[in-house]
Amino acid sequence: MQEPPINEEPLIIGNLKILNKLNIDMFSPLIDYFNENEFPPSISKLLIYGIFCCLIKYNDNFPIKILFKEIIKKLNEEIRINGEIKEDKIIELKSSSYISGNNKQITKNLTEDIPKKIKENSFKFYILGYDEKGKQIDPVTSNKFNDERINKIAESLKEELKIENIVLNKVSNQ
Repeated sequence: MQEPPINEEPLIIGNLKILNKLNIDMFSPLIDYFNENEFPPSISKLLIYGIFCCLIKYNDNFPIKILFKEIIKKLNEEIRINGEIKEDKIIELKSSSYISGNNKQITKNLTEDIPKKIKENSFKFYILGYDEKGKQIDPVTSNKFNDERINKIAESLKEELKIENIVLNKVSNQ
C-alpha cells in the first residue's frame, strides 16, 4: 500500500476534515449533498456510512482505508432507521419486495429503474428495504444477501448498464 499525498484543501465530511488526497470523483455528489443539507441523525449516519463505503472502494490502495473500515464498523452498530425518509434528488427509496427474487430479477428491477433516476442527477443513493407506510426499514435477512451475492448483483448491474461506478453495501445490524 502506498501513502496518499497530502491535499492542500481538506476533504470535509460533516465536521471531519481529511488531509489525505483521496479518490472521490465518483461520489463527490454524495459528499456535497451531505455537507450542504441537514438530516435527522439516523439518515446522517446512513449517508456517512455510504460515503465511507465509497472511500474504501475507491481508495483501497491507501492505508487510511483501515481507519475507514473502523468507522464503518462503528456506524454499522449505530444505524437505526426510524421515522420518515423522503426521496429527493439523491435519495431513492425501495421496499423489500423490490429486492426479492433471484439475482436476475433484482438486477432487472434495478436496471429498469436506475437509468430513469440518473437522468435528472448522475448520482443516486438507494435505500433498499424501506417501508414507506410504516416509515421504517423492513430488514432483509443477512443470509439472503451475503457479500458474495451483493457482489454478483453489482457486477451484473455494471455489465447491464455499462456503468462502472456502482457500489452496493449492506447495513448488517438491521
